[in-house]
Amino acid sequence: MPPLMNRILQYLPRGNTLDDEAWAHRHHIVVVVLAMHLPLLLAFSLVLDAEALIFAQASVVPAACLVGARLVKSRRPVSIIATAGLTWCSARGTSKSVRLA
Repeated sequence: MPPLMNRILQYLPRGNTLDDEAWAHRHHIVVVVLAMHLPLLLAFSLVLDAEALIFAQASVVPAACLVGARLVKSRRPVSIIATAGLTWCSARGTSKSVRLA
């Protein structure tokens, strides 16, 4: 790897340096935030006067990620799953709100 890339990578955080207890606590917070997005997506859909099908489509991915984040036990995959759910919620909310403008 080029020296510049090594220097850049030294500044990035590494999740694998957390002990299990600290990681579990942080992961729990991420999962709670992800779970809070489901009622928020429903409220957002109601405000936009969206059909139930649109809410269902918007909530399938975060709901599946929420389930996956509770079932998968390996740190890296479960972190990716939870992050994917939050990213989906952000992207979905942004795409809907942009259409309002």
